[in-house]
Amino acid sequence: LGLSWPVRIQAVGLGEVTLAQPLRTDVRADWQPTLYTLEALSGVGVEHLALKFPDTEYAGHLNEPGYNGVFFEDGVVDSWVRGLSFHNADSGLLVDDLTKHITGQQLSFTGRQGHHGLNIAHTHDGLYTDLVFDAYFVHHMTVDHRASGNVFSRVSGEGQPIHLDHHRDSPFENLWTAIRGEADLINGGSWCAGPPSGARSTFWGLEAPLIPPYWAHVQTNMVGPSTADQDELSEHGAWIERMDEVQPRNLHLAQRAQRLGLSYEDTGLGEDPPDPAADPTCGCKGGPAAGLGSVLLGLLALRRRRHGVS
Repeated sequence: LGLSWPVRIQAVGLGEVTLAQPLRTDVRADWQPTLYTLEALSGVGVEHLALKFPDTEYAGHLNEPGYNGVFFEDGVVDSWVRGLSFHNADSGLLVDDLTKHITGQQLSFTGRQGHHGLNIAHTHDGLYTDLVFDAYFVHHMTVDHRASGNVFSRVSGEGQPIHLDHHRDSPFENLWTAIRGEADLINGGSWCAGPPSGARSTFWGLEAPLIPPYWAHVQTNMVGPSTADQDELSEHGAWIERMDEVQPRNLHLAQRAQRLGLSYEDTGLGEDPPDPAADPTCGCKGGPAAGLGSVLLGLLALRRRRHGVS
């Protein structure tokens, strides 16, 4: 199982290279890791558009003709999609190979049924927030193919459960927070691609009780309303902590404020306060979700120590 992970190089010294953010995985010399230059596009934005496809019936799962919206792949970084509506889309936003620091914000989905609302694959440290699903999708939001460090927040569905689809091939260390309404972890993907998720998928403060997945043992973190009969607080396995109200409610905004040294107040009730780090140009330098993994794991480690787990 290989992993291609775009990352900025901060410094090069005698016999060493310093990366701009911590590694997400072990790297051992006998694995023969390779550094290479990524010739990537950056600063690409698609804003304030309505993408409307023909009023046809849904062709069926895996029979879609390809009425798709926006697709980033093959080396796109520090880029964004904002203020788009997708009507009758088979798939709305697709993000794939060698992409990083992609922001999808203020996206709405209407019309007939589709396949993927979002399909986030082979991509890292993205932010997908303020999403409204009026249309039904087989997979509302998908992570797969080793996607890591991505944040999904402030998502709502009109009268339907939102499928937080972990589509196999080891997506890992992705955060789902401030999800409004009912959500589930019904997943798709081919059985030959392995378990639905890799380590440290994190679900924080979802509004409705969430059913723990059968793959929770791979260091899955679930904090908030849950259908579980009891807590399970394991350092090396599942961390399921049942709480009716979670504070901060939006873990991503609280962590980012802490990392940037900004003040942030979240009572856990009502709407989120304004984002203190909001940038109308999308904050592409460094990316809106950069550094998520190290802060996320640090806060969860603190929670475990408070419960006497070491």
